[in-house]
Amino acid sequence: MFAQQIEIRPLSPAIGIEVSGIDLAQPLDEASFARLRRSWEESCIALFRGQRIDEGEQVAFASRFGTLGTVVNESDPLKLGGHPAVLYVSNIRVDGKLTGILPDGEMFFHSDTCYLEKPAMASMLYAMEVPSRGGHTLYANGYRAYEALPEDMKRLLAGKRALNVYDYEGNPIEIAAVIVWQIKDTANAIFAVENYLQYVNIQSEAAVRHLANSFPYDNIEDENASITLRGGAEQVSHLLEKELNERLDRAGIEVLEARISHLAYAPEIAHTMLQRQQASAIISARRLIVEGAVGMVEMALARLSEKKIVDLDEERKAAMVSNLLVVLCGDRSVNPVVNTGTLYH
Repeated sequence: MFAQQIEIRPLSPAIGIEVSGIDLAQPLDEASFARLRRSWEESCIALFRGQRIDEGEQVAFASRFGTLGTVVNESDPLKLGGHPAVLYVSNIRVDGKLTGILPDGEMFFHSDTCYLEKPAMASMLYAMEVPSRGGHTLYANGYRAYEALPEDMKRLLAGKRALNVYDYEGNPIEIAAVIVWQIKDTANAIFAVENYLQYVNIQSEAAVRHLANSFPYDNIEDENASITLRGGAEQVSHLLEKELNERLDRAGIEVLEARISHLAYAPEIAHTMLQRQQASAIISARRLIVEGAVGMVEMALARLSEKKIVDLDEERKAAMVSNLLVVLCGDRSVNPVVNTGTLYH
C-alpha cells in the first residue's frame, strides 16, 4: 500500500464530502483510510469523481468498511457479476430482457435494508453509465433533521421506534403495534429475566416481525389469502396477543391487549404499490362492465329472436354483438352511425 494525497472538502453544510486525489482501484494506506472513514462517518455521504473500477476493485474497497452483505441470490436472472454483494440497477434491455433491477427508477426516499434487524451500515454506488438528463439521486441527513426538531417534538419521539419489515410476499412494509401489558408474577419478572422491560421490548419486536412475515399486506398480493395484515385486523391482533403471551409468560408478563397501530408500504415502494392497486381496481371494474355487457347482448339477441322482430344471420349477429360491446364497454360517449340503406348496404 502507498500513501495517496487525498483531499476532502464538504459538499454542503448539511451532508456529504467530496474526496479527490484518490484512486479506488489502488490499495489505500491505513492512515489515509482512517481519515477518510472519520470524515465519511461525520458527513454520511462520500463522493469520488472520475473513478474507473471493476467489480472486484469495488468489492475490495467496500470490504475495508466491514463485512459485505448478500443482496441477491446467485441464481437471480438479473445477477450479472460474480459477487453476491453486487447488484446491478439498469433500464437497459437485451433481447427484450432486463439487465438489472429498478428499470423505471421508481425508488423514493429510503434507507437500504432498513427492514432487517441489523440494517446495513452503508451502500456503495458506482455509476457505470450516467444518463444525459434526469436520473438524479438525492440524499438526506436524518441526524441533522432530528437535531433541527423542536424540543417538544424530541420529547414526544423519545423512546419510540419504527419497525420496517418484509411481509409474507417479500414487500417491505412499515408496521407498529400498541401493546398493553402488566406484571402477573413479580418473582418471575425480577428473577427469571435480567431486565423485564428490555425483555418485553425485544420479544414484542420479534413477535411483530414474525407476524408481518406470516401474512401478505392485502389480497392484491395474494387473492387466496384468508388473512391479510390490512384486511384481517381482528384476527391479526388476536394472533399477535396470543404469541406475545407465549413469549412473555416466562417473565411473568401478561398481555392484556395487542393491536396494529400503523401499517403502510415502505416509502420506496409505496408509489409503485399504489399504481398496482389502482390498476387492480380498474381491471376489476372493467371485468364487471364486460360481464354486464355480455349479459345485455345475450338478452338482446334472445329477445329479438323470441319476438321475431328481425331475422339475423350469423354475420349480422356478429356485427351487432361487436357494436353493442363497443357501446356498452367504452369509456367515452358513442357517436352512432345511422344506416339509411338496407340491412346489408
